[in-house]
Amino acid sequence: MICANVRPWAVDRVRVGRRQFGRSVRAQRLNVYLPVSAPFIVLMVTGTLRMILIPLFGLLSDRIGRKPVMGAAMALYVLCIYPLFLWLVAAPGLPRLLATEVVFAVLMAAALGPASTALAELFPAQVRATGLSISYNVATTLFGGFSPFLVTWLISATGDKMMPAYFVTAAMIVGLVALWPMPDLARRATGVRFGTGNGTTSR
Repeated sequence: MICANVRPWAVDRVRVGRRQFGRSVRAQRLNVYLPVSAPFIVLMVTGTLRMILIPLFGLLSDRIGRKPVMGAAMALYVLCIYPLFLWLVAAPGLPRLLATEVVFAVLMAAALGPASTALAELFPAQVRATGLSISYNVATTLFGGFSPFLVTWLISATGDKMMPAYFVTAAMIVGLVALWPMPDLARRATGVRFGTGNGTTSR
């Protein structure tokens, strides 16, 4: 189950760690010298975009399944990460940083929308809270928490500013591998439409 939880880390987090901290480290190491207000602008725009899109991608996963939505997001991450980082490194600046983060925000939202439900569905109802909380938080702490440190160290050790792109690409590939055998319980639904359930616990 912990292997499965590499998925939300991989997708979410430069969420390379989930997180904005991961992004700020990345921006600094790429020598993107910006005004103090620039990170707040980027975070406000991308955070708002994710907030809007995550429920919509979750709703989409209710209709077509968790794996198609999450898998498409991860595959597009693999295809987009290197070109976007290369583009950003070539001429660092706020417009390119914002455009890059907007693309990442959309793909992140697509991965996050179904992720929580998909992970919960992996566990029987009797142990769902315990299993999900332990596996998710252990994976997030180990992989997401240490990602900024690892990326910063790799850049310092190799001198390669593209190291974050390699790191996230590897994470996405791990996520895709972990996603492949995961059962897609949303596609086993019996025709109950969204919002019309009878309140029983799902498995």
